[in-house]
Amino acid sequence: MEIISICDTWHVDGKMIGGDQSLFRYLVESFNLDRFIPLTLMGAAERFNIPYSTIAQAAREGRLPARRETGTWLTTGDAVQNAIADGRLRPRRRSD
Repeated sequence: MEIISICDTWHVDGKMIGGDQSLFRYLVESFNLDRFIPLTLMGAAERFNIPYSTIAQAAREGRLPARRETGTWLTTGDAVQNAIADGRLRPRRRSD
């Protein structure tokens, strides 16, 4: 893979990606890196549309793999996706 940076515009395998956040998201999605990136429980709740209280309770009960570091609970996107797939967490239903 060839990565070239020119004035805050990134070119990865011929695709132009602007800004650091876009490159980061591209790399995470392309290489399935979610399993390595820690998320706070609040961040996981927002990202997966699950109430914070549900995620926090699942972490405390061991239904969601999480660890506590300096007072903050952390999990990963991969752990949340697995918990949803296994029925240990349920996202909110969208109201139309």
